[in-house]
Amino acid sequence: MPLTVINTAATFALNMIYAAINWAIGLLNLNPLFMFTGVFYSVLAVMKCIVLVFAFRGKNRRVMEKTGVLLLALDFALAFVTGLSMVEEGESEHGEIIMISIATYVFTRLVIVIVKAVRSREEGEALFAIRIIGYAEIAVAVLTLQRSMLRTFGTESEAMFVHVMNIVSGAAVSLFIAFIGVYAIRKGKNG
Repeated sequence: MPLTVINTAATFALNMIYAAINWAIGLLNLNPLFMFTGVFYSVLAVMKCIVLVFAFRGKNRRVMEKTGVLLLALDFALAFVTGLSMVEEGESEHGEIIMISIATYVFTRLVIVIVKAVRSREEGEALFAIRIIGYAEIAVAVLTLQRSMLRTFGTESEAMFVHVMNIVSGAAVSLFIAFIGVYAIRKGKNG
């Protein structure tokens, strides 16, 4: 379990840095998706810490169920903000440095999530809850990267394509998070 604590602390720090970057971009550009992404990552980081605290106190019971409920609540918020950003026309383009920082975070987290999924031998409830929180993290990170890249590097003639891609990918991420949320609740109830 100590290695899990170190890994979770490291990803907590990474999540909070990424959340702060998203908050800053969102506030500077008045972009609701980036502001929400900052909140989303802050909540996911706190969720991981709560799961660890429950695990250390020996209160693993229903950790999965609570994780699933929180993921579903975040998913409803994600669907709302994604829908809101589809209606708004005022999204801004981002510079190369911002795009590089988003891409760096996404690919770093993707590697970490894949390595954890491959290495995981223990199937304790707390470790599994932390892993599915990581899946939600990476799904939203890929959505943010895709939206930002299309917005920044797309041309005016591709506006309809960008709009459709953002709707499709936003819906796919929302469905994925809903699926893992429901899965966590069912796994928590069935033990």
